[in-house]
Amino acid sequence: GSPRLLFTLLPVFITASPSRGGGMSGGGRLAGRVCLVTGASRGIGKGIALQLSEAGATVYITGRQREPLARAAEEVSARGGRCVPVVCDSSREEEVAALFERLQQAEGGRLDVLVNNAFSGVGAIAAQQGLPFWESPPALWDQINNAGLRGHYLCAHYAARLMVPAGHGLIVIISSPGGLRYMFDVPYGVGKAACDRLAADCAIELRPYGVACVMLWPGLVRTEAVLKEAECSGPWAEPLQKMIGNSESPEGRSLIWIFILSEPLKLSSKFCNNSCLRLLPTAKEQLFMLILIM
Repeated sequence: GSPRLLFTLLPVFITASPSRGGGMSGGGRLAGRVCLVTGASRGIGKGIALQLSEAGATVYITGRQREPLARAAEEVSARGGRCVPVVCDSSREEEVAALFERLQQAEGGRLDVLVNNAFSGVGAIAAQQGLPFWESPPALWDQINNAGLRGHYLCAHYAARLMVPAGHGLIVIISSPGGLRYMFDVPYGVGKAACDRLAADCAIELRPYGVACVMLWPGLVRTEAVLKEAECSGPWAEPLQKMIGNSESPEGRSLIWIFILSEPLKLSSKFCNNSCLRLLPTAKEQLFMLILIM
């Protein structure tokens, strides 16, 4: 039959806030696990990497610019786990292939978690804000979707080649509600809808091999880019200033990752056959909503 949507509320009571420094010295819940977070020089990607490191994981992080990536790696390492920065443009297959070859060589092919977070379209979206698609340059499509969609597919492809033989793993694709309703522009909405479909279909093909695939809708997050736009006089400034009080820090809900990563297939199989979840963390309540594709 056709896909069905099941809405379930799952309480997650978070009693501890992220610590600053100290970490877990490799003895946390994710000790011994190898994780890869793309687009982790700043924002949501860095927030996730910080929490994974604090839980004891080895965390590979990628970004296109060496210096911001190196600074992020220092912060991530300070949380207790081992951090390996790799300069990589997710939209370039040769660089993605080299990244996963490095994982093959350095970690013996082990990869427990991939977080597909890389996205290079923020500046292009802001520059074309308010223009209909026919008045925007056709290149807007590539600026939004090369890294943020094609790159996700490339990384999922190469990650699956490591995870499937191992019989376990978790692939996370960062998406947004823009796949369900109009948001920003046409290329953005189509790209996010495709990200959701990518996660859903990957989940179906991966599940027989013990690998889970989920999508995450973070909502409004106080990333560096969001805060910068809120302080400017551009078209986004006023709405962002109104919504900023209900936003999260890049680490605000990252503790749910520890919950998810502890038993990803157990969690997903409890609610759905395809292990494909959409997570929408709320700003004020201790719960998150799972929209499960059956």
